[in-house]
Amino acid sequence: MKKKILSIMIISAMLVSSTAAMAEMGSTGLTKSVDTTAVEEQTVNARFVKQENLKVVKVENGQIETTDENECTVYINTSDAALYKNNGTEITAEDIKEGSLITVFTKGDKAVAAIYPPVYSPDVIISVDPEYAGSVAVSKFEKNNDGPGFISEEKDLIVNLAEDAEPMDGDYIVFYSRATFSLPPQTPPDKIVKLEDKTEDDKTAEPAYVVNKGLKIVKQNDDATETVDENGETVYVNLDDAEIYDENGTELDEEQLKEGDVLSIYTPAKSPMLLIYPPVYTPAVIIRENDEYDGFVDVSTYTKTEGERSYINAEGTLVVNLPESFIENRKASNDYIVFYTATTRSLPPQTTPEKIVVLEEKDHDDYDAEDVFEDISDDKFCDSIKKVVKAGLFKGVSDKEFSPSGHMTRAMFVTVLGRLDGIAVKDACVTGFEDTPGNEYYSSYVAWANENGIVRGYEDKTFKPNQQVSREEALQIIYNYCKYKGIGPEGAWAVNIDYEDADEISDTASEACMWNEINNYLLPEGKNGKLNPKQKASRAEVAHALDVLMDQLNK
Repeated sequence: MKKKILSIMIISAMLVSSTAAMAEMGSTGLTKSVDTTAVEEQTVNARFVKQENLKVVKVENGQIETTDENECTVYINTSDAALYKNNGTEITAEDIKEGSLITVFTKGDKAVAAIYPPVYSPDVIISVDPEYAGSVAVSKFEKNNDGPGFISEEKDLIVNLAEDAEPMDGDYIVFYSRATFSLPPQTPPDKIVKLEDKTEDDKTAEPAYVVNKGLKIVKQNDDATETVDENGETVYVNLDDAEIYDENGTELDEEQLKEGDVLSIYTPAKSPMLLIYPPVYTPAVIIRENDEYDGFVDVSTYTKTEGERSYINAEGTLVVNLPESFIENRKASNDYIVFYTATTRSLPPQTTPEKIVVLEEKDHDDYDAEDVFEDISDDKFCDSIKKVVKAGLFKGVSDKEFSPSGHMTRAMFVTVLGRLDGIAVKDACVTGFEDTPGNEYYSSYVAWANENGIVRGYEDKTFKPNQQVSREEALQIIYNYCKYKGIGPEGAWAVNIDYEDADEISDTASEACMWNEINNYLLPEGKNGKLNPKQKASRAEVAHALDVLMDQLNK
């Protein structure tokens, strides 16, 4: 099972096959221009983003761990959701069983944190009963001006109500077992539920920290600790700024962690997504797990409740009753590590903790890119790295490392390019690709690139967002971007390609590589100048390419 980066961000180690049909590279020879005009699709943005076929792995404390159709992990918070079976029976999170399938509906204007693995707080969760041949729609419904009934905002479903039913006006869950074959389909519903907006008091805050459990240490490196998750996927963990504890609250040094130890890491949910593969975390808290210790750990932002010394976490799942000996922090709210061994059966559970640790805030936003990264001084692209970091296109993988030799996925590459162009990021959009959902951290950037002919995708209508970008793919996207910005070549043109390995360049990428011959976005390597078109593009190389682009745009 593969993990994914924010919603679904799949981390894939698949190399770009030399025989893969790279559809965004049109068909062209050495002297013929590439037609990169994108076909615009007229698609209505759904009010609710729908995710189907999420398989339940575990249900714990109101959170559902699932895997999607790509076997990538997605966490679902149930605190803000209306929960039903697809036959209309109302249920609770505890009624959802391991191995079952769920469908979730999330309002398109709801912000999704760019965290890994992704954590969603949907408005509606439907547990799918395979023995019931029913369907569920969630949308805003209003009077159908072109005929009878009430029509969904997407114009794909008309609901015919009984004469004594109240008119539909707003957001509804519609359960139905049949529909006509008209377009839009019409149906007498089995059940209708109006979705009421929750008051501010009812709303549950987003998680303060994202937890990754079961990370087993494979090797201790100088720059980061290499671990594997429960699915065998590689995850790197920076220990530099983390508070490290045993599960019982004993403070540990980095040197006390050894190969074979299993860790739980807590990363602030608002931390930006780091565009690197494999994923690298810089957690605030690391807990070394101990199966023999019957204890629990919670890391969150706690705020004062009505009780005299009572505080509740951001998720609303744990109330801490502070002991008299604990000196309260002067802030109205603060981040705490809470170690405890028992809770009451109230909801949220209440506990007198065994130990509490105040997490002091660290401000890493004001660092100077000229001297902060320890691993770029000897890199030939050091100056470019400094420029793109200052421009806000890249961030380091930690406070001290940039990881210049790390690789990027296609989604990451388009994201950096979109940041350069300054596009607006939407909470949900239509990307135009079957494998690229509209509510990922990269979705707005992919949609922008697709709409403007910067990417074209593959022949099977996929974008492959989590495939690592090759050098010739990167050059093709840059070439398309230059034409979009009006700084690319016009008409028929050609230059000689002098790269030693020119015969390895795909025919469809020939013009992009000719454009690189002129502008040197990606520099050739070795004495004889190899372009290495099928090789993965590194972060440092992409930083240099973006530096060149910034200079071109500023001329």
